[in-house]
Amino acid sequence: GIPALFNAFNKEGYDIWIYSSKFYSTEYIKALFKRYHVHVTGIVTGTSNRKQLKDEKNSVKELYSRKYVETLHIDNDVVLMIDNKAKDFREYSISGDSNWSKAVLDILEELGK
Repeated sequence: GIPALFNAFNKEGYDIWIYSSKFYSTEYIKALFKRYHVHVTGIVTGTSNRKQLKDEKNSVKELYSRKYVETLHIDNDVVLMIDNKAKDFREYSISGDSNWSKAVLDILEELGK
């Protein structure tokens, strides 16, 4: 489901950022997504987070907020839609059924209406 989900995001023009607090190398994650023929915009891991200084993190957050008015954060059981200008968010639960990626696409379709 995840490669199909990400390919649907690519088709709709979404930028895809992969965030992991684990200390994976970005090369490892790039290779993993390349294996599934999925294009990602960027990768941030525990290793890359650790290298940034506090001031750099703040400037990255500012640039991020300017580029992306709204962002979607997709986790195992929730989709968060964050309005970066208003500093507000909406939370959508992902049902526990076996078709996780379809549940995420259904939430995004509902948001698009």
